[in-house]
Amino acid sequence: MKNPMLIAALITGSICCLLDLVGMATTGWVTNKIFDVGLFSLCADSCQSYSATGAIAAAKAFAVIGWLCAVSAIIDALIYFCKYAKNDEPNRLLPLISAILFFVSGISSFLAVISFAAKGRAEAEDAVGPADFGYSFALTIIGALLALASGGLTIVHRGRIGTI
Repeated sequence: MKNPMLIAALITGSICCLLDLVGMATTGWVTNKIFDVGLFSLCADSCQSYSATGAIAAAKAFAVIGWLCAVSAIIDALIYFCKYAKNDEPNRLLPLISAILFFVSGISSFLAVISFAAKGRAEAEDAVGPADFGYSFALTIIGALLALASGGLTIVHRGRIGTI
């Protein structure tokens, strides 16, 4: 295999994108016996969207930014792989951009989790009563860790290629 670090970064980055998207879109950020609260909707017997304020709105913004950066990093890495890596042409700029985007994605996803844990859970509990963190919260944490790992793998790959 010619570019194992880049391929590993693409695979972990793709899993990161999937986990971030599922975590962001589902309603398992805070759960109790009656309600499931997500970043974009609240479910009991049926689901309804709601307008969030405060920490939940911040968590929404950071989660979306994290997902968009991860998608952009994967697109950048795919362009680099198809145009340069397969043809053994050195290009150090595209892997650097991809790594930076992965790091921004991971940090942004962590900020979403932190802001929701700090104040968003209390805001949700004011509306639905006592609740615990759910699976969507955990998926976003795992996605953030994978984004940081993808950034690291991309940096390692960049260190192995020639100069511009």
